[in-house]
Amino acid sequence: MKPKPNLVPLIIPVILAIITELFYWPSRNYPFEFDDIPNIIKFHEIRFANLTDLFFSGPRWISYWLNTILYKFAGFNPNLYRQLNILLHIIAGLLIFNLIYKLLSLLNSKTTQAPQSPQKLFLNKYKLIISTLISALFLLHPVQTQTVTYVIQGQLEGLATLFVLLILNLFVISATTTKKLIYILSTVSLFLIALLATGSKEIVIVTPALIFLIDWFYIAQGDYQKILNRKYIYLSLVILLFGAYLYFLKPAFFKNILLLNSSHANTIGNIVTDSKSDKITPYLYLISEFRVILHYLYIFIWPFNLSFDYDWKLVSSFFDFASFGPFLILLIIAGYIIKRLRKNRIDPIAFGLLWFFIVILPRSSIIPSPELINDYKTYLASFGILLILALSLTKLLVWFKNKFNYQNYFYIGTLSIFIIFLGMLTYQRNLVSETELSYWSDIVKKAPNKARNHNNYGIALTKVQEYKLAIIELKKAISIEGKPANMAQFYWDPYNNLANLYALTNRVQEAVELLEYGLKFNNTAAEPYNNLGMFYINLHDLDRAEFNLRRSLAIKSYHGKALFNLAKVYVLRKQFSQALEFLQTACFNSDLDTEPQAHINALELYANVALHIHNTANIKQICEALLQYKPQDQQALFNLAGVYVDHKDYSKAIKIYQQLIKLEPLDTRYLNNLSEVYRRNHQPRLALETIEQALKLAPQDNKLLQQKARLNFE
Repeated sequence: MKPKPNLVPLIIPVILAIITELFYWPSRNYPFEFDDIPNIIKFHEIRFANLTDLFFSGPRWISYWLNTILYKFAGFNPNLYRQLNILLHIIAGLLIFNLIYKLLSLLNSKTTQAPQSPQKLFLNKYKLIISTLISALFLLHPVQTQTVTYVIQGQLEGLATLFVLLILNLFVISATTTKKLIYILSTVSLFLIALLATGSKEIVIVTPALIFLIDWFYIAQGDYQKILNRKYIYLSLVILLFGAYLYFLKPAFFKNILLLNSSHANTIGNIVTDSKSDKITPYLYLISEFRVILHYLYIFIWPFNLSFDYDWKLVSSFFDFASFGPFLILLIIAGYIIKRLRKNRIDPIAFGLLWFFIVILPRSSIIPSPELINDYKTYLASFGILLILALSLTKLLVWFKNKFNYQNYFYIGTLSIFIIFLGMLTYQRNLVSETELSYWSDIVKKAPNKARNHNNYGIALTKVQEYKLAIIELKKAISIEGKPANMAQFYWDPYNNLANLYALTNRVQEAVELLEYGLKFNNTAAEPYNNLGMFYINLHDLDRAEFNLRRSLAIKSYHGKALFNLAKVYVLRKQFSQALEFLQTACFNSDLDTEPQAHINALELYANVALHIHNTANIKQICEALLQYKPQDQQALFNLAGVYVDHKDYSKAIKIYQQLIKLEPLDTRYLNNLSEVYRRNHQPRLALETIEQALKLAPQDNKLLQQKARLNFE
């Protein structure tokens, strides 16, 4: 009789997946944040790209491809984008559960010659608890929120991590199976996934090293010969990954890194050097990252006071305390790893620490970046630290259970409480991203020395009409950034946003002066020219308005606001035909659809101008587009019904007039028109009933009486 299968290892991941979805559920409707704006909302090509265009086009092509698909289904509604991130996160957490459960099961395998030490027996015996804990920690630790709720990084870091974990799971199957077909399928799948993974994020390049780790510590268990038996898999994977990145990044990229010639300029609004003109060099970046690495370790032990941005700067000397102190601590950790490995060459604590450092070092060493520190960079690396935490918590649970002679229910109860506690921490951390205002308010409190943060906080304050506070924040951004040394270093955003605020508070002349001052330093941005054109419209200087709006469009031809404002110039000049040309482009071939109200305003103006000059060629297209934003807009419905009547599509016209009558049952216009459509559609009885219904509301209306007379005559 076959033993009953153990379903617990299948049930626990399902429960964890459901719990994770519940705690992240409210975050699905949070707005886009930070780099989501340029990479999704302002990325105009999202409307046109397809898989053929994007396939293998760069080291991050999958994110662009995902966003083009999501755009087709959801437009710029963040719900679907965020739900995909949560789903990727859950799958990654389940892969971690499966990976650890399988690896710990191997520690009691009879296929290895290694002795079964008490440590191995412990890990194997409590593999279910350890797997549950690390999966729960990965899924619900608040540090992970920065990746999961940050749409773009969820698609980059999240997807790269998922691919790496999938590759590792396939490798375990390939290395441990005794069935030839399964070996072939798992190995081929491993390489196919690895090739696909190169389109997620460059951190995937550490995959061979991570495979070696799990092989050495859990599969071969310190047996060199067993690893050598898989040398061709290692060699092929290294060639595939490095070959792909040589193709994507070009040999010069790797040459500059190896020769320490790679340097990076500051990002405007985000200065990490003492002077904005200074370069971020490999050496300065390396010695500054010692402190960052310790921060990454610390936040998983004490996940409080987290921030989406930090205002840390590069250190100027290795012997600076912010560099030398962390360096000594990291040396101690390195010595600790070596000591543990000398005692036990497959020590699980050493495995966890090595995993963390292998993943974190490519982005915290000699490859400079304008972003000195970002917590989302720990997403894949966190596996190693979370495994150490899971092992420590398991030992603590077992000690308590044995010390006080608790029943096995103690594990279930304690784990449940711990998971709920983690979930609540994640839920609370996610609340920071609930609104644009709460998001940037939190960042400014924790990173007050970056111009970018004050600028974005000022935008958020403007949107809630806190104009005085917004002006203070934008002036602070300008003050922190300082006067530009050259055009490339000019931080336009706070000047542009402050000018908009001046215009909103009826200080249009000041707004014009501020933008014209800024254009002396940089004349390559489209938005300031558009705003300057808009301000000149308000000042009734249409010639200057047109000049600036055309400059804006010369820089960015699909700039919807500039197209709309230029159309307004032509409307004010009563040059309606020219206005229609720009309105057509603004409404259907520009980026105006990223801002619903701006798109509505343009569509309404387009409809009014077209009807004014009796140019109804595009009225159907205009009305249908407008109704996507305002489904019950009576004027758009009325105009669309008229189009259907002109095209003799009476059934559609009848449905619209019926909808209008429900919206406004006292408007006899709709009843009269519906009656006429019934007449044209050869439905005289319904036509007469409808006109009589209208006459009850307006018995003396001549148009209604004439319509009734015509119907009776016919």
